[in-house]
Amino acid sequence: MMNEINALVWPSPSGIGVLDPIGWNQTVQVAKGAGVIKQDPSTTAYDMSLVTEALKGIEGDAKGESFTKGTVQVTPGGN
Repeated sequence: MMNEINALVWPSPSGIGVLDPIGWNQTVQVAKGAGVIKQDPSTTAYDMSLVTEALKGIEGDAKGESFTKGTVQVTPGGN
């Protein structure tokens, strides 16, 4: 299962945990249009400061550029 989830996450061109502002705004508009939320979230709902600081401390491939999806052999009973 993690092999499939990892393929959805990697690569992360801006770095792991970085929220794409275009995607954020699109999600807000869809949620408002569907009536899930009535107004735009506050400006503090979108804060990348923690992610920015965390990425500074990561040595290595924080973007997943070297990720390759593994091949998993599915067997009966998971053996």
